Amino acid sequence: MKNKNLGKGFEKYPDGYWPKIEYWTGLLMQAIKEGDAEGAVLCSSKLEYFTGKQKELVDNLTTI
Repeated sequence: MKNKNLGKGFEKYPDGYWPKIEYWTGLLMQAIKEGDAEGAVLCSSKLEYFTGKQKELVDNLTTI
């Protein structure tokens, strides 16, 4: 049986984007604790990107 195309990103991130999401969430919490507005904005931007990528990955897996 041929391998199904599991979507772009699955080979590179077999655990999905959760490790990246957890990493940036931790940095966001730290930036908030330290009152670092610029850092919080950066982390929020990264989280928006990686949560979007995780959603795309999940959507691709559920349409197979």
